[in-house]
Amino acid sequence: MANVSHAMQAKSDQLNYVDIGNGEMTITVTRVNVTNSDQPISIFYENSGDRPYKPSKGMIRAIVAAWGEESDNWVGKSINLYGDPSVKWAGKEVGGLRIKAFSHIVIGGFDAYVAISRGLRRKTHFDLLEIGAQALPVLTKERAEKAILWGHENGADAEMVIAQAEKSAVVNDAMRALIVNGMSKSD
Repeated sequence: MANVSHAMQAKSDQLNYVDIGNGEMTITVTRVNVTNSDQPISIFYENSGDRPYKPSKGMIRAIVAAWGEESDNWVGKSINLYGDPSVKWAGKEVGGLRIKAFSHIVIGGFDAYVAISRGLRRKTHFDLLEIGAQALPVLTKERAEKAILWGHENGADAEMVIAQAEKSAVVNDAMRALIVNGMSKSD
């Protein structure tokens, strides 16, 4: 018997609702292209071929809340997508992709307001996507200060210190600012 799953794929340049239906799919980011277009973000993932995930503006805001504004920091992290049949386009329900969970976020997940339609936002909870045993704690002030000391001792810049800290903890905006400020001071 021949497998016909390829015949069901949408003729499109992106991952679509019809590709996963009412199911779920976990993707691991391999690269991100940012353009100045209607769909400005293309997230390529393992085995995506030429069909990236192109998140809506609301989902882009959720990704930024989870991982920050620098798309280079998204590479190697994972997203759990699900098909939502209630997503509207041009006022009609056509189905779409939404994010359920992120790797590399705080234990317990986080809440963010996500656009449901023009002018309507809803508080949405995003779960921690546990990939293996990588549930990471939030970086504490004490550990951030130790990371700054390590950076000064090893001639690292703030971004190197942050990258090192992210290997064992989630670095939130406050701790990121603490590290940047601490690294700007000389011994």
